[in-house]
Amino acid sequence: MVRKTLKNTDLKELLLRSLNEILRQGKEMLKGIDDHLYQKAEDGAFSKSGSVGSHFRHCLEFIGCFLSGVGEGRVDYDRRERNVRLDTKREYAITEFQRTIRTLEEFSLLETGNSLLVRPEEIGSEDIWCESSIERELEFLRSHTVHHYALIAFKLRASGIEIPDDFGVAPSTLRFWEREIAVGL
Repeated sequence: MVRKTLKNTDLKELLLRSLNEILRQGKEMLKGIDDHLYQKAEDGAFSKSGSVGSHFRHCLEFIGCFLSGVGEGRVDYDRRERNVRLDTKREYAITEFQRTIRTLEEFSLLETGNSLLVRPEEIGSEDIWCESSIERELEFLRSHTVHHYALIAFKLRASGIEIPDDFGVAPSTLRFWEREIAVGL
C-alpha cells in the first residue's frame, strides 16, 4: 500500500479549506431557516439549551477558542464566551459565520508553529495541558462541527424542514456514498 504524505503546510491548507467549506454549509443553512426554528429547542420550548442556535454557537465558539489560542500555542476550549446572542439571533450568527470564515481564510500558517498545548475539558482543578498540533486541532474542529451539524439536521428534520442529504455527514461518509453510487450499489 502506498501512502501519500503531505507537508504540514499542505495538510493545514487542506484542513483549513475543508473547515471553511463546512462553515459555509452552516451559514447557508442559517439563511434557509427562520428565527423561530433557530431558537426552538427539541422539546418545543425556547431556550439556550438544545436549540439549533445553541449548536451553531457551540461550533463557532470552539473555532474561536482555537483562533484565540493558536498564536500563543495554547488552546483552551473551556474558555468559550457562551454568547447568548449567538443562541438567539440568527442574523447575528450569520454575521459571525462570515467573520469566522474570513478569519480562517486569512489565517497565516507561516506565523504559527505546529505544536500546541490543549487544555482538556474540566478534569479537575489541576492546570493540565495535552500536546497537540495545528493539524490535529483543525481535524478535531472539522469533526466536531460536522457532529453538531448532524444534531442540527436531526432537529430541523423533526420540525419538518427539508435538509440537504450531505448536511451533518462526515466527508469520509460522503466519499463512501459516492463510491457506492459509482459501483452501482
